[in-house]
Amino acid sequence: MTTHDSSSIRYPRPGSSPVADLPSSAEPPRPAAPRLPVNWRVVVAAGTMIVALSSWAMAAPEHADAVIGGVLAWVASRLG
Repeated sequence: MTTHDSSSIRYPRPGSSPVADLPSSAEPPRPAAPRLPVNWRVVVAAGTMIVALSSWAMAAPEHADAVIGGVLAWVASRLG
């Protein structure tokens, strides 16, 4: 009959799970991607242009339709 030394027996910590103490085979979490800076000049300029074009198209729809149609025709004829 073999005898065991009681100091070699490892007891789990109170409140812990023996399964949770096992090493995980899953990959460690990836670090978060760095946040890209916002170029506020570009955002404000683009927003201003969108609001201006939309306002113009709502205020004068016939004129906007003629101008936008002419621009579309010019781009289509030049770029195919």
